[in-house]
Amino acid sequence: LNLIGKILEDTPNPYHRVDTCRYKGFTRGENEQVRCSAGLAVLFRTDSPVISVKGEYGYYNMGPNTMGIALRGFDLYIKRDGEWVYAASKTGNPGKDDNVVLIKGMDNSMKECMLYLPIYSEMYSVKIGVREGSVIESLESPFRHRIAIFGSSYTQGISISRPGMSYPMQFMRHTGLQLLSLGCSGNCKMQPYFADVLADTDVDAMIFDAFSNPS
Repeated sequence: LNLIGKILEDTPNPYHRVDTCRYKGFTRGENEQVRCSAGLAVLFRTDSPVISVKGEYGYYNMGPNTMGIALRGFDLYIKRDGEWVYAASKTGNPGKDDNVVLIKGMDNSMKECMLYLPIYSEMYSVKIGVREGSVIESLESPFRHRIAIFGSSYTQGISISRPGMSYPMQFMRHTGLQLLSLGCSGNCKMQPYFADVLADTDVDAMIFDAFSNPS
């Protein structure tokens, strides 16, 4: 399916934002953060009346400062009358191979879907489930341009309720402009090794939320 929101396209793990074997200098915490799937979403079309998701986790965040659905869960939007409308969100249980039913009881019409991935957990695998016999296929991205955004907890989405509610993701849905998140909670301090990453990106513009973390 179509995975959007990646600031670097060539990571060995498709759900990592940065290849931390290639880029050096990150602290342990920063290393975890850039391997998290904040800002990534899967685009697909389906006529299934039920949609589920099964995630295999690496790092699984249990922090107290943000809703668990945002930290380690999934957030589904379905397009209606040209707008992305919230449909469902849920998270699985740590250490379990859960098939989490996000939504059911829909009709059999073809639906354009966008599934946001967790903002603060590392994914090894993401499987989307539909009813047997239903169609599921890749959806071309409707978002324009590639705009990198390097920032703090606000950019990563700390303290939001679910993955699609960080301000870069809301901005994308309302404007159609694609923001590629390099938000790293507490660690947006203009470090040279983040500059190394940004220098290698293929982007049309960059936004820096650099006021939040430095003293």
